[in-house]
Amino acid sequence: MKLPSARSLTSDYLFGIPLVDGDGNAYPISNIEGWIERSVSWLETQLQIKIAPTTITAEHHDYNISTYSQFCYIQLYQFPVISVEALKASYAGVDVMSFPADWIQIYKESGQLQLMPTNGSLSQVLLGAGSGSLLPLISGRMSNMPHLFKVDYTAGFAANEVPATIADLISMKASIGILNIMGDILLGAGIASQSVSIDGLSESITTTQSAENSSYSARIRQYERQIKAELPELKAFYKGMHLAVG
Repeated sequence: MKLPSARSLTSDYLFGIPLVDGDGNAYPISNIEGWIERSVSWLETQLQIKIAPTTITAEHHDYNISTYSQFCYIQLYQFPVISVEALKASYAGVDVMSFPADWIQIYKESGQLQLMPTNGSLSQVLLGAGSGSLLPLISGRMSNMPHLFKVDYTAGFAANEVPATIADLISMKASIGILNIMGDILLGAGIASQSVSIDGLSESITTTQSAENSSYSARIRQYERQIKAELPELKAFYKGMHLAVG
């Protein structure tokens, strides 16, 4: 699925809600998009993942002989991962090696990366054929080196690969903010009922709006209950990604 848009929000989650004020002014599309952006940010914080595509540049990782022996295993800090643009070894601020793209194996959901060299003498020299040597500057006697590796990558979900549950939570969270505003101004700010009388004919409209409720409180509470029910399962799922081993 795609990330929610203003159009999908109004057609699927705000259907039947008049998005206009008492004077007929439409609720701005830019405001709806703003609620979606804030909801994406909120869910990223809740799940501790990236949802919208995000460019990460020169993320540093230490060399450690134990993880290096596992085909240079690296756990990226942000996940899921869409693509890895570059993996380099850097010493004293100088890039001494840029690893070929076809060596890089990515476990996209968990953000784990490993190197699988292709056949040939170059791969044997650089990865030491299992001896524990990455480059001439690293010997078998050196077990650690801080910030040796630099990774450029794009974290988040690709355009059409957003999980349906994540898109659903974002949409409901964004809708709650909009429903709170529109519910307050349905008949006018602070007005819970309205009566009109003309030539002996009268019409009265009463809403659920009060000091503690807006006109759309029922739908708001429904969305809040759904978010409360679905969020713990997603948290458990993405937290478990850290425990996966490529």
